[in-house]
Amino acid sequence: MIIALPVASDTLPSSNNKAMGWIQQGGRSRVIIPGALTLVLGLVACAGSRVPAPVPMPATAALARPASGPALAGAPGSQEPGGGGQGLSALGHSALGNNAQSDSAPDSRPAAPAAVPPQVLLRPKSRWVAAHWPDLPGWTQDSLGQAWPALLRSCQRPHPAFLPLCPEIRQLAIGSDAEQRQWLMNRLQPYRVLEPDGTSEGLLTSYFEPILQAQRMPSASHRVPLHSPPADLNGRQPWFTRQEIARSAAAQSALEGREIAWLSDPIDAMVLHIQGSGRLDLTEADGTQRRVRVAFAGSNGQPYRSINQWLLEQGVRRINPWPEATKAWAAQNPQRVDELLWSNPRYVFFREEPITEPAEGPR
Repeated sequence: MIIALPVASDTLPSSNNKAMGWIQQGGRSRVIIPGALTLVLGLVACAGSRVPAPVPMPATAALARPASGPALAGAPGSQEPGGGGQGLSALGHSALGNNAQSDSAPDSRPAAPAAVPPQVLLRPKSRWVAAHWPDLPGWTQDSLGQAWPALLRSCQRPHPAFLPLCPEIRQLAIGSDAEQRQWLMNRLQPYRVLEPDGTSEGLLTSYFEPILQAQRMPSASHRVPLHSPPADLNGRQPWFTRQEIARSAAAQSALEGREIAWLSDPIDAMVLHIQGSGRLDLTEADGTQRRVRVAFAGSNGQPYRSINQWLLEQGVRRINPWPEATKAWAAQNPQRVDELLWSNPRYVFFREEPITEPAEGPR
């Protein structure tokens, strides 16, 4: 894969979120990236704000960082999904320039050669090797206009390094595809991202909103609730653990009547708790169906623990792909599913929201 860095910078900040990208419709599961140079007209996530609208994905894709200042994302890692995907912003092919504070029109003309970029950047879990824009398959054919809405949304709550470029990004929103492309090329230096040993296949995590089947009322097949926050949540922190919520009469009494919807699979509910939001194809009590969003509304204040890490500690060797491998283990070990779930004491509460813009991405 390719990640784009500023031409005159060779420093990258650490990021708790590693590098995250929008792959197809997204998925904060591990994604295998082929060794060939790729281009993502999608999103690069970093710590600091929220994820903007998804961008239609071509077959290939790219990560980007500002032309000056700190990086917007770290290198891809092998981080297992988990932690809610909150506190993220995303950039659709983000490119940042050096003249952003000027009131004049963005400079989309071919730029004079800038400082020679570092040819190799070594990161704890990856090796970045300088590449050329023509090396990106489809670079001259992909529509950058599809990525610009993500750039504009990133400017609503920008990363500090992204902020100076927002005036140019806004001006170029009405620019031609050629102008937008040249502007990106003027500001970014592409790098091929490899494993530390130089091999060309790795893993990339990303954030997404799962779409799950749900019912408004419980049934024999749908017995796993999604809850809105209890009335005493803010007055009692930390609140009950996940295990206590399942077994404590006091916790169950506090949540009575706060069921938003019911799912059929507890692992699907855990996916929602990890992601922090999702979409439900909801069957109402009268049989009508509609799609709604369930957004993060709070948590019990307990620490997050990875259920896949727990599986590894039990001697399970196959935990990917997520969550399919975890569901397969649960089907083979039904008597231990509660033990698996309770290994993560954190419990997330939701609020139901209408979906006014179906193409809008995770929030």
